[in-house]
Amino acid sequence: MRIREMWCLAVTAVALIAGRAGFAATPDEARTALEKWLVSASKVNSVQAKFDQLRQLKSVRKPLKREGQMWMEKTGGFRWQVGQVPDLLVQRGRDGSLWVLDGKDKKARVWSKEALEAQEKDGKGQGFAMIQSMQAISLKEFEEQFKVRGGEPDANNADLWTFELGLKDNKAALFVIKVTLKGNVKEGALHALTIHMRDGSSMTTAITEYRLNGAIPDSVFKVDTAGYEVEKE
Repeated sequence: MRIREMWCLAVTAVALIAGRAGFAATPDEARTALEKWLVSASKVNSVQAKFDQLRQLKSVRKPLKREGQMWMEKTGGFRWQVGQVPDLLVQRGRDGSLWVLDGKDKKARVWSKEALEAQEKDGKGQGFAMIQSMQAISLKEFEEQFKVRGGEPDANNADLWTFELGLKDNKAALFVIKVTLKGNVKEGALHALTIHMRDGSSMTTAITEYRLNGAIPDSVFKVDTAGYEVEKE
């Protein structure tokens, strides 16, 4: 899987942040707010969300927009899709496997839990490692993947923070300059995630609607590969 595709997964899984309104925070202040986010995130058992995916290319003035949905359970279920068909589906099973289905080409790729762990050891699983770190339960675990450069609380809502993160993985940093997050510490809800690429492009996932701690049917996390050519890694 291409690194850029994997970074999009980061939508899966997050819940976020708080602090003082109206002033740019120091890295230490941002780290304190980030730790509050992690406490709130640990209390979220499930997330169901609708989002707009905005891809900004350097050569295009208006970003390309696609609508999508995401479901996540604390127990491990994760589903991220663009389009209703869907056009692109990324799904993690409760057994730790990862599926990527391309609705246009009708091709599906699947990684077992063991295959993902092997890729991570070889330095090829940065995207999956990012998903895991975004669901980390401690600041120490989070900072194994990210460097907190700073943050800024919203001037009109002290519960909303925007954070700027750097990547500690040198291979991933060849493609990504930084990641910015915007979220709510009180609710533990993500508002936006943007990945800034070194080629001048960016990918933003802007949450338009969400529900926390609601029941998610088991059928949501079942992968239907009927009509797909399946390739196992």
